[in-house]
Formats: sequence, structure tokens, C-alpha cells
Amino acid sequence: MNYLAHLYLSGEDDAVRFGNYLGDHLRRSQWAQYPEKVRLGLELHALIDETTDRHPRVHASRQRMRPSQHKFSPVVQDLLYDHFLAVQWNQFHPVALTEYSVDAYRRLEPYREAMPAGVIRMYEHMSQHNWLLSYAETDGLNQALGGMARRTRFASNMATAVQDLAPEWGAYEEDFLTFFLDLQAEVRRFLGPEFNLPF
Repeated sequence: MNYLAHLYLSGEDDAVRFGNYLGDHLRRSQWAQYPEKVRLGLELHALIDETTDRHPRVHASRQRMRPSQHKFSPVVQDLLYDHFLAVQWNQFHPVALTEYSVDAYRRLEPYREAMPAGVIRMYEHMSQHNWLLSYAETDGLNQALGGMARRTRFASNMATAVQDLAPEWGAYEEDFLTFFLDLQAEVRRFLGPEFNLPF
């Protein structure tokens, strides 16, 4: 899953949310430098990634897109699932995505000094261009995939992924919805009833 899903699945605890946000940018050996709640967010990030990678509907999506996206299928699948979450946001959260996205950046801001330098640059770009909201639009998804394609050292079809995958769009969305319900249940089990979750 990508940034929108990771933030959403963190619930309302800002430290857990920050840890989950950092998850892709730290090695496990670096976790010890952070407070307990942030470490819990890092553990949650790892759980989300592990659950995603072993889920049969995620495997179905990746296999379906492999002929066009090849080894980049997991990257495309992550962004595509965030798109589906953004498009159907009102089914998952009571606060509109326009408000939620602004609030998400505001709540990460106090942790700026604890972000590695590369994460600060990404956070600034992300908040300035409101990536979380842009995922809801096909143009925003195209832009995100195009950016990924430009940054990779290897040739890819990510820039044309939306066009390439369009004929089976409904199947990808069905995969997402089935998977995401299972992922929410796994997160509820991991965090426990004391956490304020929107699901």
C-alpha cells in the first residue's frame, strides 16, 4: 500500500501515524532511536506491507498486470490501490478526503525535525502538491506513476500503466475491496481495541 492507506490505517494517534509514514525510509536497526509509539507505527507499517505481499487478491492483481508492468507490478499495484481508496474514500472515512489530506500534513509537521533529510524533502513536495488528494484523480495517478518511471534507473511502462490496465480496471478494483477489508481486520487485531480507528 502507498501513503494514503498507511496514514488511514494508523488511526488517530499522531506518533503511530508518523512511524507508519516513516516505514519505507528506515532500516530496522534505526528504529530504536524513536519513542515507543513511533516504533509501534513502524511495526504497523511492516505488518501492512507483509499482509499486502501475501494476500491472494494482491497476487491476482500483480499477476494480471505483469505482462505490461513486469517487475514493477508491485509498485503499480500499491499506487493503484491508493487510487481506489481515494476514489471510494467516503465508504471508509467520515471526513472528506479534501479535509483529511490537509489535516494529515498538519499532524505530520511537528515531527519534521525527526524526519531524515530525504523524508523532509519528500514530505514538503508531497504536502505542497497534495499527493493524498491527487490520488483520487486519474491525472494524479498518471502523474505519480510517471514520476516513479522517471526516477527508476531501469526502463518501465509505469508512465502508461493506467492506459495499459484500463481494460481490466473493474477486476483490479474488486481485488482491492476484498483485500482491504481483510487488511483492516488485520490492523484492528494488531493495534487492539484501545486505538481509535475509523474502521
